Amino acid sequence: MHTIKIGGFRKHTIELYDSIKEITAERDHALNCMITIDLGIGADMDSVAEHFNTLHEHLSNGHREAAQQEAVNLHNNFFMMIEKINTKSLCFALLVKSIDKQPQYDLTDEGCKKVIRKLSHMGLRQSQVEELLSDLKKKLSRNFIPSFLIDMEAGEMQTS
Repeated sequence: MHTIKIGGFRKHTIELYDSIKEITAERDHALNCMITIDLGIGADMDSVAEHFNTLHEHLSNGHREAAQQEAVNLHNNFFMMIEKINTKSLCFALLVKSIDKQPQYDLTDEGCKKVIRKLSHMGLRQSQVEELLSDLKKKLSRNFIPSFLIDMEAGEMQTS
């Protein structure tokens, strides 16, 4: 677990999961889904620029199906921005175990938005979210061993 203090006089305590081994299967699934959305679609203007660049590349190379998929991704990116869905913040919310010793169980998008709203009112800044996510990402990646490596170590070969 990782604990941070926020707010005036650092009076609020937030406990975060900092290891895949600590989270429940349900939380792991929700987190993986949100990370996939963040990586594949995004929810900010940087992602929009990336989608437009990829769309133009597919169109200029005659890759019609890939261009259509990229247009869908771009549409979803705009939708997330209009609906004020920040996938990085939602990923962060899924890593919050408790706020002032109150467990956080609601893993829905709306539940995660409530966590972010609550933490924002307590003084959590987006720069802190991004810094904490970066630190947690480094720690989580050190603890993560891809399943194909485990299979290779055991001398087995995946055929699926």
